[in-house]
Parts: sequence; structure tokens; C-alpha cells
Amino acid sequence: MALFNWGKKKTNNDKPNTTDSVVTATISIGKKEPAPETRRHEYVPAKNVKSRMIGSTSIEIYKDENGEKKVRRSTPEIMLPVAEDGHTSEDVCQYFIDRLLERGKTECKLEIEQRTEGYLTVTYGVNDFLRVKYTPEAKWLSFDIEQDFKQMAIDSGLFIVPDDNRRHWQSYIRSFDDLEKYIDIAEHSCYRVLEYYEVPATSEEQIVLDKLKEIFTGAGAAPEKIKAYGRSGYAVFEYGDCYIEVKVYKKKPARLTLSTKTAKKAKIELYNVKDLKGYYDIVSDDAYEPLVKYAEEVMK
Repeated sequence: MALFNWGKKKTNNDKPNTTDSVVTATISIGKKEPAPETRRHEYVPAKNVKSRMIGSTSIEIYKDENGEKKVRRSTPEIMLPVAEDGHTSEDVCQYFIDRLLERGKTECKLEIEQRTEGYLTVTYGVNDFLRVKYTPEAKWLSFDIEQDFKQMAIDSGLFIVPDDNRRHWQSYIRSFDDLEKYIDIAEHSCYRVLEYYEVPATSEEQIVLDKLKEIFTGAGAAPEKIKAYGRSGYAVFEYGDCYIEVKVYKKKPARLTLSTKTAKKAKIELYNVKDLKGYYDIVSDDAYEPLVKYAEEVMK
């Protein structure tokens, strides 16, 4: 008799990995015990929240009818191992989602994803604050423990306290009844993380970004589709495929990184051209004038 066992490579103590797991197939010949029960995924979202499962995901980036960039993910059916008490990892995730909704965690979507073969992840917006494995072989939770409540997590006595600065702390559980002990921890871990385009720019960068917004809206850009945000050491202006980096210096003119193709059409001369991009300095207020044509070319 041949038994096919699909799963991830086992790690010491069956701990969660921070990287994707390697999927393997093993074939054993001989008499074996029956495989653990599995349950077909038939997920029912909690009230007022969109929850979904994502298996081995294929991602496609496309544009909708309005030219907006969208991400389309495949959502394959997932078979979840059922523990001896009849619960699955999904049931554990749903338990925390329901309790967090009761505590008012509604600013972002609470979602269930399977990012790796080894466990499920609960996200709050872009914050992957909880990882869950609940199978006959292993039962554990892993929470994102921020600096502000590390002491609370230590005092709870629930966690294996890591000797480094890792974000996620692991805790082994015995049964579904243990979950109630972790509600306060889950509430602290479940917080809103800014999307990349919500990070504020510096006051100096914002002056340039506001000028670019004025130029682009004057050329017909929809204000609600403009993204202007800060990064480490520079700011970014985005509109559709248009991507402009803004670098502000204390003793030098502000510098923009522009597309060489669009700049050529707008008759803007760039310097230090590389990888289809080049620099343009804002040496004075008059230097913004050529960018009007640049914006018009982007809008075509």
C-alpha cells in the first residue's frame, strides 16, 4: 500500500518559519495508520468582515477600466487537518476574529490567509499579527509582540520568550479552551499599520508634492487617484504608471527623478540618466513650468 503525505519539511519543535516552506511529497510502502481527518474548506465570513483563505497563491497585477492598478489572487481550495476535538486552524482564527470584532476592531479588514504550508495567518489590514497551527500533531499560536507590551506578554507566562528581537512570539496550547487566555494579547497585537502610501512626507517634501499635485490636477488628473507619501530619505508622487521620486536637500535644490521617455516628449533635459530614469532639479519656482507639459504627456 502506498501512502502519499504532502506537507512542509518538518522543523525542530514544529516551529513557524519566517520564510515560505518547501513543499515535498514522500511515498512510504507498507502498512500505515489511517491519515488524519481533513475538512474541506467551506469558509463562512464573520459578520461585518471579509475573511478568506488563500492557498499557494498566484498573483496577477492588472489595470481596471479606470486605469487603476489591481491585484488578482488565485484562491485554491484548501484541505485543513482536523484535530482530535474536531477543530481546525481556521476555527481558531475565526474565534479570534469574532472576539476582536466584539472589542471594536473594525477599522481594517480581518482576514485569514495561508501564506505557507505550515500555518494560517490572521491579518488586520497589512498587519499579520497572528499565526495559527492547530492539528493533531501540533497546536500553537504566534503573536506580533510590540515593544510597548513586551512586559505584559512576559508577565502572562504564556510565551516562549525569544532571546532576540523577533516580532512574533510563540505559545503552545493544549486545547481550544485555552484560547480565551490570549484575547488581551490578541487585542494588543491587532493594530492598524499604515499602508505604504499613507506614510507622511516631511514638511519640505510636502511643499514639492503639493506643487506636483497642483500641476497634475491642472492637467486633468483625478485628485483621489494621486498618491503622495514619504519614504526613508525621500518622498514619492504617484499617478497611475507615473512615479516621481522627490529628494529635498538642505543646501542644494530639490531633485526629482523622472521618466526619460516622458521627459523627452515634454522636452525636459535630465541628467545622470540610468535605467530609463534621470534627475531634474527644482532650482527655482520657474523650474516647475516644464512639468506642466510632463503632466500633460502622462495624461495622454
